[in-house]
Amino acid sequence: MKTVKIQFVDMPMEFDVNDNFILTMLRKHYEVELTENPDFLFYSFGGLEFLKKQDCVRIYVGGEPIIPNFNDCDYAFGYVTDLSFADRYLSIPEFLAGGNGYDICKGIEDRRAVNNQMLNRKFCNFVYSNRKGVGAQLREALCKKLMQYKKVDCPGRVLHNIDNVLAPRYIASKDAKYAPASVDGESNAEGLAVLDDSWHVDKRRFLRQYKFTIAFENVALEGFTSEKLYDPIHACSIPIYWGNPKVTERFNKDAFINCNDYDNDIDKVVRRVIELDQDDEAYMHMLRQNPVTDKLDYHGADRLEEYLVHIIEKGKILVRNQDATDAWPHISLNAAYIWRQNGWDPLVEQHIVTPPASYQKERTVGGLISAELTRKQRLKEAWKIGFPNSFLLAKKIYNKLR
Repeated sequence: MKTVKIQFVDMPMEFDVNDNFILTMLRKHYEVELTENPDFLFYSFGGLEFLKKQDCVRIYVGGEPIIPNFNDCDYAFGYVTDLSFADRYLSIPEFLAGGNGYDICKGIEDRRAVNNQMLNRKFCNFVYSNRKGVGAQLREALCKKLMQYKKVDCPGRVLHNIDNVLAPRYIASKDAKYAPASVDGESNAEGLAVLDDSWHVDKRRFLRQYKFTIAFENVALEGFTSEKLYDPIHACSIPIYWGNPKVTERFNKDAFINCNDYDNDIDKVVRRVIELDQDDEAYMHMLRQNPVTDKLDYHGADRLEEYLVHIIEKGKILVRNQDATDAWPHISLNAAYIWRQNGWDPLVEQHIVTPPASYQKERTVGGLISAELTRKQRLKEAWKIGFPNSFLLAKKIYNKLR
């Protein structure tokens, strides 16, 4: 078989560079060589190492609510569903929601386990250790409101009120090549923290003990739906969801509590939860609903495998706008990393991580920020990308990345 030279850099903490879904797919078609001098570079949001790799095809690996910057990468695949850019982008949200590539769709529509005994479960849970982002603030406020009605069990660091019965999510590795700035928002000086797969199993087992699960994303981005919704659905616990404005395209609106239906009014959401908790028939009706629509992507893994082969077969042809590298700060991909390293204001994290899709489509995809722009003009463009609350922060990021 043909030999393909690849490398992984700046990947998230849970990604095993020696054993992952990308390697598994490629090894079906090629002899894969992991090397420091790759022809194809896979990178993500975990750092800026990718900038050192110029003479290779760069492929951005999604998995967080971050819109790819096509001045930085030749190809990308990720969560965002309303982004289209010829063959340079592939949307596979359901597959990527599985973290390191496990099949999150398998069995998700199966409601055979639902029974009336589930009415006797504990009320609600809140499993979070991160306080950063708009969604984090909203879910904490909702949890406190619900606690005025009944106890909500919180095993995580946020609002912690019961012993943490879940397996450790991360295992420190002192042999790591780089150390992420944080694990669930806390300092990580031990080195790369590797995801422990048993955590996902334990989490779903834990959620299954509850009638409701608070399922808020950290940020709201169209097309981005994470395990925060998938896990309670698998566990037959009704999600109280906030996040993707288009979530009902793939998930049945009658199978969960969607905060968008209540204009994100916490008091209205709380009243709806109480109604369902006190009305057994209405609760069971919602729980028995098929949770997904026919638009759920059951074939994301197959499409990704075909896409990777397509990229490899095109050869070592760079299609990114390399002339824009000096003119365009790498905000859309790696500002979250820069923010963590410098301890900047967490209240604007959502602006750093999620520049408006319209901006990316109109400017980044076409590579329209010219190297001929003056420094003042480029600073203005950096501000417009999504920092209306902090021009000083935009300036800091620009100076850090220029």
